[in-house]
Amino acid sequence: EAQSNLRAGVASGQELQLLVRTAASAPVTFTSFGGGAFRESAVSTVTVRADVRGLAMVHFIANPGLAGDVPIVAGSPLAAGNVKFLLRVVGA
Repeated sequence: EAQSNLRAGVASGQELQLLVRTAASAPVTFTSFGGGAFRESAVSTVTVRADVRGLAMVHFIANPGLAGDVPIVAGSPLAAGNVKFLLRVVGA
């Protein structure tokens, strides 16, 4: 389940923290389908491990020049379904 806003805005060139809750210590994969990258991997997909409380956090970077809607999906093999974020990147 999402622990940060499912819909949010971020300025081009800035970053935004995304947070989900799942099973404790579970792997969670975040994938951007509209550009940008994650600080933790420097590419458009990253897998992180949730902490002992089940919180998994990443930092999405809206690369300079990126604009428009950016769908991001987060999922874990230890959870049912996915979390779908929609970020609006403004100010290219």
